[in-house]
Amino acid sequence: MLKTVAILTVIAALLVMMFACEVTPPEQEPPPIDAEPSFGNFVEQRDPIEFNDVSETDDYFEALNLVTALGLISGVEDESGGYLFNADGTMPYVQGVAIAVDIHRIYNGYRLPTVDDDAWYAPFFAYAREHGILADGWVGYENTDVLMGLEWAMLFNRALPADALPIINDIDAVPSMEPGSRGYDAVLNLMRAGVLTPDFEPQANVTRSHGAALYLARMVAPELRVVFAADSGGEPAENSEETVDVGEYNGVENGEETNEEEAGEE
Repeated sequence: MLKTVAILTVIAALLVMMFACEVTPPEQEPPPIDAEPSFGNFVEQRDPIEFNDVSETDDYFEALNLVTALGLISGVEDESGGYLFNADGTMPYVQGVAIAVDIHRIYNGYRLPTVDDDAWYAPFFAYAREHGILADGWVGYENTDVLMGLEWAMLFNRALPADALPIINDIDAVPSMEPGSRGYDAVLNLMRAGVLTPDFEPQANVTRSHGAALYLARMVAPELRVVFAADSGGEPAENSEETVDVGEYNGVENGEETNEEEAGEE
């Protein structure tokens, strides 16, 4: 009897080892938190984090305040008990997936699924697979690859629906990419929406100041999106009378405001 129990115990342990890393996708869509997808679902969760290595003069300062207050980004605690952001540092692919998932689920009012895996990123990858967020060609998640600009664009282009990324820039091509190449449509779409600008480098590692602050803030706050002339290299266009209203869709609370940066004439 004891021998039989011991054998069964060993078999059970082996089964646990075999399936410990398996991610179980949700059987059905988690119940929505809100009835309608909306930018209004992004609400402040805490005060902005004060980072010891970030200055108020940094061009990403306000964007970082926004995304930390929304709970999308945090930093690393240093020896003094403060926090570091590491603006010039890179982002792991798994972190990019997790943030893209957060944007998708908060906007749509969904919850993360329950999975049979203790890894912190497991529910995010289960959700990403379920909702088609993962970039083409990506298979595993136990990978320390650094997130490149191209992968950032492919992930985050799928984090919001088309009507949440309306065209505000009349451009027909991505300066640094060949039409039809991998990820080209995603980059072009985000440039047209004002999330990315023509100086975006798809083959370079995306820095935290951009991928976790500037670009990220433009994803969740349409009023921060950039209107530029097609040949401006990402600078706001000048001497134009046209403005773009980005607040008349999907429940943006400050819908009466228009983008302060003006669109350029071709």
